[in-house]
Amino acid sequence: MKNNLSNIDRGIRITAALGLIAVYLFHPSFHLSDFALLLLGPSLLLSGLRGICPLYDITGIRSVKPVAQHAFCRRNKK
Repeated sequence: MKNNLSNIDRGIRITAALGLIAVYLFHPSFHLSDFALLLLGPSLLLSGLRGICPLYDITGIRSVKPVAQHAFCRRNKK
C-alpha cells in the first residue's frame, strides 16, 4: 500500500490519538465509551505513524499530493 495521508492529516491523527489515549488512561470510568477510546486511539495512532488509512484506500481518497515529475523524466518516457 502507498501512503495516502498528508503530513497535516498524519499530525492531526497522531495528536487526536494521543489525546484519546490520555483520556482513557487518566480518566477511567468503565463505560461503553471507554472501549471506543481504547479501539479508536491506537488505530488512529497506527495509521498516523504509518501514513496509510485503510478506509481512505477503500474509498479512493488521498490527502497527499501526487509527486510532480521532472521534465527529464517525462522526456525519457517517450
